[in-house]
Amino acid sequence: REREIIFPVYCLMSEGGFTMVTKIPTTTNATSAADFWLGDQEVNEGYKHLLQLGQPEIDPVAPYKNRLVRHWRNTVDWKVAKVALIKNGRIAHFIDFNVQDSDRDQWFAKSRVIRSSWRDLISSISISHFSVKGLTSLNTDHTFLIGQNNVGNCGPPPDGVVGWMVSIGERPGCSWERPAGMHGLIWLYSTGLEKTAFNDIGGKIDIADSLVVLLR
Repeated sequence: REREIIFPVYCLMSEGGFTMVTKIPTTTNATSAADFWLGDQEVNEGYKHLLQLGQPEIDPVAPYKNRLVRHWRNTVDWKVAKVALIKNGRIAHFIDFNVQDSDRDQWFAKSRVIRSSWRDLISSISISHFSVKGLTSLNTDHTFLIGQNNVGNCGPPPDGVVGWMVSIGERPGCSWERPAGMHGLIWLYSTGLEKTAFNDIGGKIDIADSLVVLLR
């Protein structure tokens, strides 16, 4: 039995007492957001300067994950998970999920969405990809993907990928997946209230500073 250890955490009291369990910044060295999330190792758990929504001045792209992720089902009886895309220290968009009787993989699903800042997410019936593992191949690394249409198509709508959020890993298959020569993991999200084409970076698609997962 693992001995009990006291460790610091960040709590978002303004949203009803959520505890941050992970933060994955854009341009972090992690090659896949899904691999980072599903891995069993704690990362920078004791680094207090990372316990904030925004990016700290020290180690601004350092990822964070505490042991509550690994013990998803045998520590606290979590009810709700909040996935939040952070921009300039603030929540740009969020999704709340019902995580009762779930595990680290299958909780991130359309059927578990409680509410979202995207007004069309819950009502949409044509979401073809909604999962932590997303869509990966030799040329594509789309994880934490919520999208529809042909995700593997690099062209513009209506044939290209349209969606709400995605993490782009180190295997970009399309030119738009690596904006301005950026390297490492990148979080893209629709800035409006509805889904949009992922290749519209600088328009209706922005690059988030990080993604955080909080539990309550």
